[in-house]
Amino acid sequence: MSDNTAIPSWADERSFSAHLFALDGVQKIPVSHLSRFYAPLGSTGALQQGTTDDGWLRLNPAQTAMTLRFHYHSQTLNRLNFMLSLDSDRNRKLGISRNGYLGLYTYSNIDDFWKVEPLAWSENTLHCRIRDHQGQQVKVLASSPHHLTVNKGNILEFLVVRTS
Repeated sequence: MSDNTAIPSWADERSFSAHLFALDGVQKIPVSHLSRFYAPLGSTGALQQGTTDDGWLRLNPAQTAMTLRFHYHSQTLNRLNFMLSLDSDRNRKLGISRNGYLGLYTYSNIDDFWKVEPLAWSENTLHCRIRDHQGQQVKVLASSPHHLTVNKGNILEFLVVRTS
């Protein structure tokens, strides 16, 4: 790796927790597995806001960025390989559906690591690209709800913000 991507001690063969954001220029967009919905409340019919967790990763400016556990797996010359899971429930591992969508899976056997390609580091952040174990880059669908996928969509760069 070049000097500007030298691995800081917090990520060198270590596991850590971090918030995940997609980058659109200088704008940070939270990556979340939650979505908001509105439903009628009781007999008044007034709308009540709720949140649902369907496990599918999407860009969602209205939500807080999810916190993932980056469990160190291995590394190559230009990649750090991690098993990724939800920090608050590490049994929910990041995987890929048959259609290429990124989601959190509890009961599936997820054995594939994720390749993190560092572009720049700071004391607590990592600007990077993320790829699946086959090297397919994570992308976002242009249409709402902006799901993350490895098959089709617009290529993304990410900001990983370390929490521990």
